[in-house]
Amino acid sequence: MLPAGGTYTMNAKKAAKLANIIRPKYAVPTHYGSVAGKPEDGEEFCREVDSGIEAVIKIV
Repeated sequence: MLPAGGTYTMNAKKAAKLANIIRPKYAVPTHYGSVAGKPEDGEEFCREVDSGIEAVIKIV
């Protein structure tokens, strides 16, 4: 689980870059879309994560 809101945390692009470095099986963006960041940050995170990592959005 990586914070991707950008206000108090990494932004979506930086969070995806970290996921690509640590190479988890699943990567879940968090901390975006309500208090910090925008709802689209989760989708941006998923686009930026490498294909070998399954990005999972849990915030709907």
